[in-house]
Amino acid sequence: EEPALGEPVAGPRSESEEWYTRAADQGHRRAQVRVGMLAAGRGDLATAARWYREAAEAGSRNGAFNLGLLLAREGNEPEAALWWTRAAVAGHGRAALRLGLLAARHGDLSEGQKWCARAMELGPAEVAERAARLREALAEELSV
Repeated sequence: EEPALGEPVAGPRSESEEWYTRAADQGHRRAQVRVGMLAAGRGDLATAARWYREAAEAGSRNGAFNLGLLLAREGNEPEAALWWTRAAVAGHGRAALRLGLLAARHGDLSEGQKWCARAMELGPAEVAERAARLREALAEELSV
């Protein structure tokens, strides 16, 4: 059974993680995101956040999205929204959907619709479907 995010996992790093880390140390953004994901899987959220931030600051939309997830989980929603915005503007559909959900939760229905429309454009399909349902619900609320 896969461990939950943030649940510590014992054991040494795998050989593949060692190679990913070497590439990440050289500035490879996808490797930085992968090392972050592996660290998160082991429950080392501080290391995960460091690698996600490094990738995000270098322009990785996946790094920005994942960093936003960690920040939101820690209760830092404002900074999470900044990274999700960066990711969504760069074409990350899940980040756009997160922003739509966040806006809706804070009562900014028109902003939520805007991000849902962006998520629908970007996909993938399941994200576009969820965004369409949320956008429709927000439209109904705005028309009341």
